[in-house]
Amino acid sequence: MRIVRTTMALCLLGLLLLSQKLYVAEGINEYIRLVEWSPDGQKLFVAYDDSDAQVLDTSTFQPIITTISPDIAARAASWSPDGSLLAISDSYIGVVIVDSANGAIIREIYADGFAEALSWHPNSDLLATHYRKHSGSASQHYINIWNPLNGELIISEQISFGENGNITTLAWNPNGSLLATTATEYGALILDPNDLSLQVQLLEGAESPHAQNTVSINGTLSLSWNHDGTLLATGSTYGILRIWDTNTWQQIDFSLLPEEGLNLSQIEVEKIEWNPTQSLIAIKSPDALLLYNAESLELIEQIDSSVYDFSWSPDGDKLAYSKVDGLHIFSFPNTPPSCTYSPTTPTDLVNAITDANGTPEPDTICLTGSTTYTFTTAYIPLNALPAITSEITIIGNGATLTRQTGSPLFGFFEVSAGGSLTLENLTLSGGDVGNDTGGALVNEGGTVTLNNVTFSNNHANTGGAIDNESGSLTLTDSTFENNQADYGGAIDNDTGGTLSISGSTFTSNTAALDGGAIHNDGGTLTVTDSTFTSNTAGRYGGALDNTGSAVLSGSTFSGNSASWSGGAIRNTNSLTVNNGSVLESNAATLGGNGEGWGGGVYNTSSGTATISSSTLSENEAIQGGGIRNHGSLTLNENTQLTGNSASSRGGGIYNAGGTIQLTDSALLNNTATGDGGAIYTTSLGSQVTITGSTLSGNTAGASGGAIRS
Repeated sequence: MRIVRTTMALCLLGLLLLSQKLYVAEGINEYIRLVEWSPDGQKLFVAYDDSDAQVLDTSTFQPIITTISPDIAARAASWSPDGSLLAISDSYIGVVIVDSANGAIIREIYADGFAEALSWHPNSDLLATHYRKHSGSASQHYINIWNPLNGELIISEQISFGENGNITTLAWNPNGSLLATTATEYGALILDPNDLSLQVQLLEGAESPHAQNTVSINGTLSLSWNHDGTLLATGSTYGILRIWDTNTWQQIDFSLLPEEGLNLSQIEVEKIEWNPTQSLIAIKSPDALLLYNAESLELIEQIDSSVYDFSWSPDGDKLAYSKVDGLHIFSFPNTPPSCTYSPTTPTDLVNAITDANGTPEPDTICLTGSTTYTFTTAYIPLNALPAITSEITIIGNGATLTRQTGSPLFGFFEVSAGGSLTLENLTLSGGDVGNDTGGALVNEGGTVTLNNVTFSNNHANTGGAIDNESGSLTLTDSTFENNQADYGGAIDNDTGGTLSISGSTFTSNTAALDGGAIHNDGGTLTVTDSTFTSNTAGRYGGALDNTGSAVLSGSTFSGNSASWSGGAIRNTNSLTVNNGSVLESNAATLGGNGEGWGGGVYNTSSGTATISSSTLSENEAIQGGGIRNHGSLTLNENTQLTGNSASSRGGGIYNAGGTIQLTDSALLNNTATGDGGAIYTTSLGSQVTITGSTLSGNTAGASGGAIRS
């Protein structure tokens, strides 16, 4: 039987290191060359040095699959997003796709050479591989993107290097919009996966920081994205860990691997992996496995030496790594924060914030679990609590802050410029500021971070739950329901405001005028993997009214409606929809103001909208069941408009003097009671260019089943 040796330990920022060792299976020690944790955390892929591999059950670390194939010599591995499949780079075959339930090889992908690195797209069936082909003494490097299910090669691009260039790592960013690769002396390359064009090149410095370092090439060997893709860590041949801001692509910090106790001729950063949930980075050099604080880049500890490979569990609690004697598991549990204050009443919370504002260091306030803090009066005008002027984190532990019915008008939080507020696991309910802004929270130039926060039944004139007047607002795994405003039923994001949303839900929010869920009023908006359902607007943008810059990735807009136009979205500025986003069953059918335009999207004459790899289906409007376009509209990368309907013209698209570029996309089974089942375009100023696209099954009650112009 294979040995799987497990060391259970607890070590993180001052916690006691436990040395208890558990042996899951006894036998002869084995050299494990590869370790890769599955996305659901229930399986661990391990590859041995003798051309054998197994999948282990992580609850017992016993084999689920005893052997995948005795002929596989695994060089790299990557799991599908749901963990049902595993891509393995094999020295003999190329790449094999394996069913992780039974070890069956369901697909073999051949190429002229073997894959030295591979990475499965985080939310779709795309697999990126690096192949190196040898031609005499020279090497040619190719990055390929495949459909791993049918083996189709989608795109291939040769990457040109000098004699010392090589690709060692491939990694998609968390939303799959960028592909990063290392290129040793050519740094890190950030590629557009649609055409593998170079977007950014990140170069290492020219000087060695270690006087005794014998490495001749100063290049990038490894890289890793953080959980939301806002930061990228790179590691060099000279033992340098660098952190890059992916908005500006500027280096924001760096650290040198420690000289003491390490062999300086082997100080390369061979592998980096960011902890999925905690501020930790694990680094492997030839000599050591090191753990760093991701915020300060301080070395926490050297975990072990002579490690072959490692992988974090998806919950960030465990680190699996391999040595010559088998597999080791270290535990790094998310531990409760140290609480500066623990208020039990609304008055205590007021006092805690007042005290925290007066201290220079960050403070953490921990509320009593599942308790309701009911406020009856405002502490400052329109706010139940003091304005946040320092760095404060409030851990809700499932608590609720609520305004008692019938109390004077007020919300809960105001964050001043320079202030920083983090809320976690908390509900804010019943805030009402009347004709003012931000029913529960207003940000006036500070930094606000919300993790697992629920906003319900709040009301304001602008931003029923939140008004982000300026500054930064980041939402993760949060919920907005039944909030109301004239503009931005849930959130208003003003010019100068940056709003980032991921994994969040907006349901049944209402705007009397524009932006049922969000009114992006000149700000910068990014939405990833979020859902907008049954939001309504009295005029424009049932879910979103965008007058700024908005990027919507992998998100779903369903059952939203607007009385005038833009059942899901109205855009007057810059809009990008991509990465498998879905707009379905949205409506602009009431005909308010004589409109009823764009069941899915209404793009005005000043708007530029690009929709890629997305679907608009079953949307309804009077004109433009899927889209009404007056500006510049680009549809590409297999975007599909299916089953949309217009009670007048343009079942799929109504083009009113705008420009449309339709490339490699499809309009299928759309209907119009009048003209233009797929597309209706007016003659004045309109331009439609169709390339490599399909229009099929569309019908019109009058003329132009496909196109009427």
